[in-house]
Amino acid sequence: MQTICPNCGHHLAERTSGDDVQECADRIVEWARDNGVPLIRGDRLRLEDAARYLDRSPGTLRNWLAAGVPLPVVSVNRRHYLPVMPFAQYLVEKMAED
Repeated sequence: MQTICPNCGHHLAERTSGDDVQECADRIVEWARDNGVPLIRGDRLRLEDAARYLDRSPGTLRNWLAAGVPLPVVSVNRRHYLPVMPFAQYLVEKMAED
């Protein structure tokens, strides 16, 4: 059974591979570059930008964090960032579950 990632359009098999994650990460970086979104420290999206990538509001992602959704977040001075590779891994795994 194959599914399609709604964010990057990649066809996902039931089991994820490193290639799936790398391709999704590449698409996130390409999206950031095309939309003028800065990657903090070279590989981190701000929470607001990750929400925009997912077509959600930043408040939705904050609610997910408060509810215990295991987003790969790095917090610095009360600001939340999502490293691209762990974020891509999360997205690929989430799509494989659905």
